[in-house]
Amino acid sequence: MYPLLRFFSLLLLVTALSTQALTISGVVTNASNNRAVPGAIVTFQNLAGTNTFSDTTLANGAFALPAIANNLTTGILTVSAAGYATNRQILTGIAAADTVNVQLVPNATGVGTKKILGIVTEAGNANAVGGTQLVLLLRAGLVTTTPVDTVTSGADGRYLFDSLASGQYEIVATRSGYLDNNANTDLNLNPVDSLVVNIQMTPIGLRVGTLTGKVTAMDTTVLLANAKVLLSRTTSSGGVITTVLADSAFTNASGLYAITGVPAAAGYRLAVSIAGYVPASSPDLFRVDSAVTRTENFRLAALIVPSGIVKGTVTDSASLAALADASVVLRVRGVVAGLWTALDSTTTAANGSFSFQGLGIGTYSLVVSKADYVTYVSPLNQAINLTTNPDTGTVTVILVQIPRGTLHVFVQDNANAAIGGASVSAIERTAAGQAPQTYNGTTGADGWATFPGAVAGTYDLTVSKSGFNTVTRAGQPITAYGSDTTRVTLQNATGLAKVVKGMVKTSSGTGIGAAVVVLTARAGGGTTLALVDTCGTDGSYLIAGIPAGYAAASLSVTKAGYQSRDSTGIPIAGDTTTVNITLAPLAGVAQSPVLAPALLNAAMTKSGVVVVGIRPDLPLRVTIYSVNGQVVVDRTVQHSSSCLTLPRTWSNQIVFLRVEQGDKCIGREGMVR
Repeated sequence: MYPLLRFFSLLLLVTALSTQALTISGVVTNASNNRAVPGAIVTFQNLAGTNTFSDTTLANGAFALPAIANNLTTGILTVSAAGYATNRQILTGIAAADTVNVQLVPNATGVGTKKILGIVTEAGNANAVGGTQLVLLLRAGLVTTTPVDTVTSGADGRYLFDSLASGQYEIVATRSGYLDNNANTDLNLNPVDSLVVNIQMTPIGLRVGTLTGKVTAMDTTVLLANAKVLLSRTTSSGGVITTVLADSAFTNASGLYAITGVPAAAGYRLAVSIAGYVPASSPDLFRVDSAVTRTENFRLAALIVPSGIVKGTVTDSASLAALADASVVLRVRGVVAGLWTALDSTTTAANGSFSFQGLGIGTYSLVVSKADYVTYVSPLNQAINLTTNPDTGTVTVILVQIPRGTLHVFVQDNANAAIGGASVSAIERTAAGQAPQTYNGTTGADGWATFPGAVAGTYDLTVSKSGFNTVTRAGQPITAYGSDTTRVTLQNATGLAKVVKGMVKTSSGTGIGAAVVVLTARAGGGTTLALVDTCGTDGSYLIAGIPAGYAAASLSVTKAGYQSRDSTGIPIAGDTTTVNITLAPLAGVAQSPVLAPALLNAAMTKSGVVVVGIRPDLPLRVTIYSVNGQVVVDRTVQHSSSCLTLPRTWSNQIVFLRVEQGDKCIGREGMVR
């Protein structure tokens, strides 16, 4: 595209975007009693009659004329209704939303018998100018006028205003291609019955003006030669605004320009541009009159090429080693509502470095991401501000690896035999709107399913296999950089399986997470079933897979820092039994100092279990469970260290160990030798 056409296209776009709509609204009432006049026709026209907007008043007399083009700041408002005299008035200086209330006079006032007539001809010859719109205004005083009628000249140029009352009148004549004629302003019908007023219309092409000026650099006296000067004209027809190129010129060595022979008319605008400077234009549309020279000077600001830089490095938080191939997105903050917009992107080099150049003055931020790392977003108080040109912002971004751990799940049946081929699903608990991590696996022949490299967090486990009752365990943790092991017992799906569920909570109703719930059920013939679940973070537990025939059970609930609770004689009557347990905190635990968990320790030996406590003044509680949840040992010792002997029948078996002291608790799995 040629530079001239490209600049003119930009000018048209800017002009179109600057157009705004005006609105005229108000209420029409009866002049004799101030009551609303519904059904009145309200019309607004420009003086040329080429743009018309209309509305009909509502029951309360209200009307609104929206979407009036912004250059129609002057026009005729006409209001008419059956039984009333038509009200016409010229509106000038219409703002964005003007209110005009109108009172209609009932027809009983009557009409006069006088007239004004004449011929409209072209200036310089006697040719008739048909199609000229003539607006008759009644004058009151020196400046106030009221429109009373509008007519259009015929093909022979003749026009007629009749049925007029006495008074002082004036005529405004408009026609496309001609200058407006506002000269007939003192038409006195008081002493006579009729007036002959012949009107001459001057073609626009017969009257021309000249535009001149000088173009210099801002804040200097440097004259800008070869600056391009464009003259455009904006017109409106039928509500459509059009901008066309009228003429153009270039400044000479002295920075001067001249555009001659400009037709006299309104709606002109000048625009100036030159390489290396910010373009400028006339602040408003202006009118060119005949034989008049208009001078308009321009001072152009130098166009500064942005040369700001945002650069930095990306490193690993643990090793501080450089991270290559990290994605770096540069965002710029907008002036509207402070919104961030992506501006550019790149990837880090082998040494972890990145750089963005050619940036202007503004506020910037970064979004840095890499697989297996937590995405970094610049905090608002660490935004990068480039305040001069050039300016440089340097940032060091440290990425933290996504914390991961390993989860081992062992699935067995109620006879303690490993179950292979069981489906294991772990779904992360997340805040609303966040996508959870989901891991799915199948146990091997040894009954184990392992999820290495799982994102650390709290998960809900679901274990299922055909022929067994499905078990859901809530609140399973996956410890960051650690290894977690859990066991799930599936019951053979013989008869109607039952469920015991509920919440472990404080007296105030707050759920107690990680509490251990052991269910012991007895069937006919003395058969005993023990199942274990660990409460989720909300204190909920669910023990499923209780076969038919187990009609009563007992629950044992333990949690570090709380008094243990045993509930017996729980009836299992329906498919689902809900039992909520309230635990009371241990006396004095709240006042206990926070000590390192590492000081509470336990170890398996050939003779039993050795436990070492945190404080010498608090007793130790040691609980040992079998793999099916049966309590093997439950003792409280008053010493800060002790050795407990296991029953000989439990030698060489896997057991679960739980040690509590004050508000600290550890759990371990071991093989007793």
